[in-house]
Amino acid sequence: MEHLYDLSANSNHVKLFKWLWGVDPSIKYKTMCPYFWAFVGSILILPIILAVKLVIWLIKPIATYYTTYSQKQIDDYINGLCFKLDSNAYTDYDLYKIRKSKCYKGNQYKFMESEGYKTGMYDKIEESYENYLRLLNSRKAQAKQTLDKFKYGFFGKSIGYIIGLSALTLLGWGVHGFVHLFTWSQFVTFLIGLGWVVLGIGGLALIIALVIWINEKYACNSFISRIVFWKHIGDFFKVIGNGFLIVFDMIKNVYKQNCPIIHWG
Repeated sequence: MEHLYDLSANSNHVKLFKWLWGVDPSIKYKTMCPYFWAFVGSILILPIILAVKLVIWLIKPIATYYTTYSQKQIDDYINGLCFKLDSNAYTDYDLYKIRKSKCYKGNQYKFMESEGYKTGMYDKIEESYENYLRLLNSRKAQAKQTLDKFKYGFFGKSIGYIIGLSALTLLGWGVHGFVHLFTWSQFVTFLIGLGWVVLGIGGLALIIALVIWINEKYACNSFISRIVFWKHIGDFFKVIGNGFLIVFDMIKNVYKQNCPIIHWG
């Protein structure tokens, strides 16, 4: 038992773990319990890991091609930007959109180091951005004042009361109808259907996550980079994921305190 946890850093299980996760367990794991369960869990989900690695292997050449194509897009974009700035072809609104665009934000250093760049172009974009931003804020303030006058006036309050009463009525009617709608077997069927819906949402979330990853890593000046609603969906799933990670981390920390130390050789 004395040498039970004397493990070799060059053993096959270490090499397999490195290949699966890209992590050296002889460095990451100092106690046996977390390494044991991480290894067991890896074996249990081995088909999923292999499938993911296969997908990554298939996608890698496509991603490489797309990266090269995206870089060419960026270069063409910067050259066109310098040319139009030099010819004063942009309005404040145009420069505001450029300042907020993904291509400009991620490549300002290329812009200022490009052959067509001239002194003052960067300042011109910043000045136009601030000018149009002040205009937008002014319009928003005016619109808010108009909306507040309506919301807190007689008609706005009346509409609010009508909508609130209608919502409460529909909610009560819906709850009453739902309670008396199902038999037990129908309720089980409903739960199964709900499970399929959850799986569908999970699959959709994976697709959205993949699109976000492609957009963040490669997309430039494309229609994908101008669609933002999925970022909020991604934030929602990140919050849920972080909650699970915190719980698992707490359990892991308690568990590690009673684990034997690994002596890596």
